[in-house]
Amino acid sequence: MKAILKKHAQLLRYKILDAVLIYAFVTSLLVLLLSVFSSCQKEEFDFDKFAGQKDGAEWGIPLIHGTLGILDIINDTNHVSLTEGNLVTIIYSSEMATPNIGELISIPDMASGSSFTFNMPEYVPEDDSVFVPYTQLMDLAPGNDIRIDSLQFTSCIIELEFITDLNRDAKINIRIPSAIKNNNAFESEILYRWANQSNPINLVFDLGGYHLGLKNSGNFSSSLEILFDVTVYNNSNPDLTPYTLDVNQNIKDISFQKFTGYIGDFSIPFASTNIPLDIFKNRLSGNIDFQNPKITFLAENSIGAPIQVQLVNIRSYFADKPEQNTNISGSFQDQPWIINSPENGQWMKSSISDYEINKDNSSIREILYEMPDRLSFSAKVIANPNAYPVPNFFYNESNVKMTMDVELPLHGMTENLVLQDKFQFNFDDLEKLKSAEFKVNLINSFPVNSGLQVYFADADLNIIDSLFSSPIFAEAGETDPETMKVVSPGQTSIANIFEEARFEMIKYETKNILVHCFLDTPDNTVIKIFADNYLDVQIGALYTKY
Repeated sequence: MKAILKKHAQLLRYKILDAVLIYAFVTSLLVLLLSVFSSCQKEEFDFDKFAGQKDGAEWGIPLIHGTLGILDIINDTNHVSLTEGNLVTIIYSSEMATPNIGELISIPDMASGSSFTFNMPEYVPEDDSVFVPYTQLMDLAPGNDIRIDSLQFTSCIIELEFITDLNRDAKINIRIPSAIKNNNAFESEILYRWANQSNPINLVFDLGGYHLGLKNSGNFSSSLEILFDVTVYNNSNPDLTPYTLDVNQNIKDISFQKFTGYIGDFSIPFASTNIPLDIFKNRLSGNIDFQNPKITFLAENSIGAPIQVQLVNIRSYFADKPEQNTNISGSFQDQPWIINSPENGQWMKSSISDYEINKDNSSIREILYEMPDRLSFSAKVIANPNAYPVPNFFYNESNVKMTMDVELPLHGMTENLVLQDKFQFNFDDLEKLKSAEFKVNLINSFPVNSGLQVYFADADLNIIDSLFSSPIFAEAGETDPETMKVVSPGQTSIANIFEEARFEMIKYETKNILVHCFLDTPDNTVIKIFADNYLDVQIGALYTKY
């Protein structure tokens, strides 16, 4: 039996742990007694710490004896930051990013054709040759006010088709002087044999890996210059001057690694995001008034263009009361956030910028007072706002990354705050127990009055009984008005007896336990929670059996 009791004491302790961890900040404002059951370590089950046994009791079990700090209560350092003399701040974060800019700017497949004529000069000896140059410009502008100055291709397939009425052999040398790879310009050639080669003549090549500079005429016109050097070898065939050479071009499968130019007033998609506020999800009633809540944004812009972020919508959501869903309003809505471009040519660098929404430029304090379940965020992102003509440059994978932090410094007050949680529990193994007495001693170094009540409920959550006749409260510690730190902790002691009739009822009917935590700052004063606040707890039990 003693082993069974010890097992159930430990089980109850860890069950309450599951409830505590979901309270985050509110728990940190003192789920105190509840947290005690949850956060102390196994070694706190030290039976030597129990003072003794009551006459007639079969045994005593010291459930808890330990000291619990705020970081133990929160039990999730991923959401905790310590600032200003160890002031505790709860931070909920979300990371967002725009699509890579290379996914948004595409250069479509395009086709063009041209034709030129030339004459054979008089008196060209047989087996001599004639050089005929021809230049073609092909527009590569993608439209939408985008100008390309240069590209580093990952792929660019160019298909050339030549049709001619030339009755002489020829060699066509194709050069793209502005396409450079390994310090060499692109060059290729194709031979034309008039006697045994039928039209057309085809040539296909890929400019992948080449850096291409384009000719610009006008603000948004980018042209690829291709040079055709035609060498015609004279023979004894009659001169049928003028001769014609038709050149048809297809450019397709264009993708790039690097871009310079100008993309205009360019809208960049930005997906909305949600941040759950877990600290509020177990509120039954009451409120928390945070004095200095804020939302901070940190952006990294690797797109070589100035970026404007317009915070379109920050909205609070209430799972059980959708009619209370509300937008956070304020002057920030009229003040777009400008993120500078990296310095010209800083390809591997990002421009860092931050932005803050606080109680002075928004209604965030009033919104969080209502304790919503989550916040959503959406924004409109524009490159080159107002079409300001600055040189743009970027890699294919360049984008805007953003971190959004909801920061809740534990500086404020609670107003009749009640939290509730429930979990399944039963006493099936304790049928031989007759009665029990619980003893609780508390030393509270937190500046918050906190109370605890535990209800025993049946399978339908109907309340059978409570652990205490009325909620037990740990009075707040006395604080220094200047530092707001506790200088004299509060103390509380209580004993509670479960006589046979009460114990019989809860032993066999209990299927669920409901935990209510009551948190209130004394006299509506503003308080701060620091990392060195603590709760010293001793909880024991005396049992009798049949």
